[in-house]
Amino acid sequence: MPNSPDIAIVVPCYNEQKRLPIHDYRTFLENHPKAKVCFVNDASTDHTGEVLQSLQNAFPKQVFILNNDRNMGKAEAVRNGVLFCNSEKLASYTAYLDADLATSLEECYG
Repeated sequence: MPNSPDIAIVVPCYNEQKRLPIHDYRTFLENHPKAKVCFVNDASTDHTGEVLQSLQNAFPKQVFILNNDRNMGKAEAVRNGVLFCNSEKLASYTAYLDADLATSLEECYG
């Protein structure tokens, strides 16, 4: 979509290894080359970090990962992600969604 806005989506994650719909993220990133996704790994104790790293390896210019040293809660994870996106000027717009995509990534373009 050449006319889609540049957007950064913050996704807080805590032990989401089994709930991350990686195929949906991949499809979204392929269809929206200007989009950025900033995952905030909130000190997960499962393999969430490895799953996120594999996605970042596939989309190194679109996927960013912040790793909290300790669990800080969803609100602080979102806050840290938004601050990072804004300080790095990743996009004109910033949104956040839950990791399991209960709300579709495409809603950010609705």
